[in-house]
Amino acid sequence: MKKLTFIMLLLIATVSALAQPEPGTWTITPRVGVNSSDVSGVKIYYADPFAASYDSNAYVNSKRKWGFIAGVEVEYQIQRPLAVSLGVFYSDEGFRAEHDEYKDDTHYTSQPGCKLKWNLRYINVPLLAHFYVEPNLLPGLALKAGVQFGFLVKNNYEQEYFNDSHTKISGSNSRDGLRFAISIPAVISYSYRNIVADLRYNIGVTNIKEDVWEDGSCRSNSIQLTLGYQFHL
Repeated sequence: MKKLTFIMLLLIATVSALAQPEPGTWTITPRVGVNSSDVSGVKIYYADPFAASYDSNAYVNSKRKWGFIAGVEVEYQIQRPLAVSLGVFYSDEGFRAEHDEYKDDTHYTSQPGCKLKWNLRYINVPLLAHFYVEPNLLPGLALKAGVQFGFLVKNNYEQEYFNDSHTKISGSNSRDGLRFAISIPAVISYSYRNIVADLRYNIGVTNIKEDVWEDGSCRSNSIQLTLGYQFHL
C-alpha cells in the first residue's frame, strides 16, 4: 500500500512538472480553433417603419455566427502559480440573421426569404495574466483574464433572398465600422505535456460602429475554443 501511494504521488508530481513551465522560462504556443460570435443590440426589421401599419416589434434578433481563429501566444512564467502572456490572433467574427421577410436598413423595402451574414475580421492582441490552479491537485488547469485589443481588417455583409417573383438574389457589400475594439477575455485552459486546450469568452466593452442600435450598444462578443502545441524556448 505504501509503495502504491508513493507511485501515485510520484506520477502526480511528474504530470504537474510537465504541465507547468519552470519559473523564469518562456514558451510559445501556436493555436487554431473555432469561435462563435454575436453582436449585441442587433435588430433586423422586416416591416416598413414609415408605413402606417408599422409594428415596432416586427424584427428578428441576430444569431451566433461560427468562424475560424488562428494565432500564436508567448508566455512568461513569473513564478510557480503566476504567468503572463501576449498573443496575436486572426479571428473571423460577426453575426447572422434569417427571416421570411427582411427589411433593408437603407431603403426599407420588404425582401421575402432573406439570409444575412455580417462578417467582422479582426487581428486580436490579448494580454493575459495566468493563474495555475494548485498544481499538485489539478495539474495543467489554469484560469486567465486580461484585456484584448482588436484591429478590424475586414467588414462586410452578405445577403441572400427571394424576391416577390421567387427569384434568388445574392450580394455582398462593404460596411463602415470602427477600426479598433476592446474586450475582456475570461479564460479556462488545460495543458497536458505540450498540448494546450483553451476555452475563452471575450466580452466586448466598446462599440464596433458609431451609429449604434436602439439599446445604445453594438459590441462584439465571442466564445472561442482553440487547441495549441507549446514549445519551450
